[in-house]
Amino acid sequence: MFWQTTQETQALAAFRADRRHREELLADLSDFREIFWHHELPETKAWALQMIKSIEHELHQLEG
Repeated sequence: MFWQTTQETQALAAFRADRRHREELLADLSDFREIFWHHELPETKAWALQMIKSIEHELHQLEG
């Protein structure tokens, strides 16, 4: 918008990108919990646990 400075425009774009990234991570986390966590194979469940921990770690870093 014409009344915003370049710095404000860049900050808004960065904020929106961070928010989008967080929403994608939350969707991925939900998918891993719903689809893979209740799987019969222990290997798949172990893999899902690692992915869940990884996504949770990344979310905590974004919040911090």
